[in-house]
Amino acid sequence: MHGMTSRRTPVALVGPSGAGKTSVIASLIGHYSRRGDSVSVIKHSHHELSHAPRGDTEVFLDAGATEAILASGRRAVAFRRAPVRFSFLWDFEEIFLLPAMTVSSIVLIEGFKSVQLWPRLFVSREGIRAPALTDEAAAGEAASAELGVGRGAKNPSGDATFLPGQIAELAAFIDRITAR
Repeated sequence: MHGMTSRRTPVALVGPSGAGKTSVIASLIGHYSRRGDSVSVIKHSHHELSHAPRGDTEVFLDAGATEAILASGRRAVAFRRAPVRFSFLWDFEEIFLLPAMTVSSIVLIEGFKSVQLWPRLFVSREGIRAPALTDEAAAGEAASAELGVGRGAKNPSGDATFLPGQIAELAAFIDRITAR
């Protein structure tokens, strides 16, 4: 199940239900796909897992994701794009292992808001705001900095902000913070 591509640090998009996380991720998938990058998406689900790609899973695949993984508890189901879409279910030991199970060079995570293993973008109805990285995150350590979605201007703390339509700029920011 491991891909042969060079992986970057995953980035999570977190926020309340209905904030636009799925829409932002779908736009990022389209941007990265047009650029020639492969994208995997891992989505946290509170629902029972199914082999039927529907809802957000279908949105991600239709946007061009190489795979979409739904994870619930310690189980996950992966949907992969191929000449024919297919899926498979597996159990995993620890949440931090999920990105290593992907086949793409770029891994976007939706949800897992209490998990601080990856850089996180906080998505709200106002837009996409990305607070300044802490020294620890900038050094690539625990990467516990919150990244968010805001009103398209620098805020007083120096945080980067992006409007929902600024996908190229958001992708460039993600590229900078996730490059290995």
